Amino acid sequence: MPEGSSVSSTAPKLVLAPTSRPQASTEHVQAGKRMAPLDGLRAVSIILVLLGHLNGTLGFPETDFERFIGDYANLGVIVFFVISGFLITTLLIEEHDNYGGISLRLFYVRRFLRLMPAFLLFMAFIFLVQMAGYISLSPGDYLRALTYTVNFRRHNNWYVGHLWSLSVEEQFYLLWPAVLVLAGRSKATWIAAGVLLVSPIARFFAMGRAAGTIFPCVADSLACGCLLALCGDKLFAKKPYTTLIASGLFLPVAVILILASNWLRSYTVGVVLGVSVINLLIGLIVHRCVSRQSKMTSILSIRPLVAIGVLSYSLYLWQQFFLNRDSSWPICDFPLNLILTFVVASLSYFLVEGPINELRRKYRRAPL
Repeated sequence: MPEGSSVSSTAPKLVLAPTSRPQASTEHVQAGKRMAPLDGLRAVSIILVLLGHLNGTLGFPETDFERFIGDYANLGVIVFFVISGFLITTLLIEEHDNYGGISLRLFYVRRFLRLMPAFLLFMAFIFLVQMAGYISLSPGDYLRALTYTVNFRRHNNWYVGHLWSLSVEEQFYLLWPAVLVLAGRSKATWIAAGVLLVSPIARFFAMGRAAGTIFPCVADSLACGCLLALCGDKLFAKKPYTTLIASGLFLPVAVILILASNWLRSYTVGVVLGVSVINLLIGLIVHRCVSRQSKMTSILSIRPLVAIGVLSYSLYLWQQFFLNRDSSWPICDFPLNLILTFVVASLSYFLVEGPINELRRKYRRAPL
């Protein structure tokens, strides 16, 4: 959700080659262009979240999809995590290659400007609604939200409960760039690979709700995207790999396996290993999106999907207030709740995120 940086659209279209690592412009420094298929993939992710939270709200058609495919709202969040790990790592690698190093100070300033203004607007709105007497949050709810530690709390108020995933992202932003700088690319690759092994073990011992929110249990989704960016050149050098992701059967088979693994998360084996399978397959889909032109990338690049993907951060922030199945407010009834979600998210994007993005450009690395 939070990630707003983009890989340059100069990625190869048809031919996969050992030297064809998707090129990225650090925070839009070079081309200033977004990678449309990834915005489309973000749109799919936020749509899964929206559908999951719409289910049960007054007026929305009753569905029983979770019975057959598992928690699809959470699946959307996993997709966001993999994309975020891939994009952030790609951008950091490009910065290192272009400038001979990574500026942690500028990275953290850009992240702050990218995420905090819209987030603080949302929190200010929640506070005002509480002051008006319509909702009730505890001081602990605000403390966890404002310190991005919601994911370490088992029981959260609905209106800030969704911030668990933003907390995971912030913890990732805090740790991973420093790992790349201090450990170097080679050691960082091994560290990311180690996370893929450690997180399933953490999920096994945590189980329950904690297995899906605390950082050690979900870090492998981010690490999968990181490894994808770090090892892309080597993967493209392997013909079996390029043949696999270019296959016409790849996408339908991958989607079936993702949904089956997501359904298995109702069981211990699914919690422990099912998420690992989901991470891997989503990573392969992301790699296909940025490496070659196909029917899938064309569909993901259509304007409505790209527009939703661009709005995904604001949509994720604001949907929780309107898509409340336990609320009796008319604004939480379908379809008004969905309409208001898009209206308020659009206002947040155009009035806050857009102008702040102009300021954020001042904190890019200066050309050599």
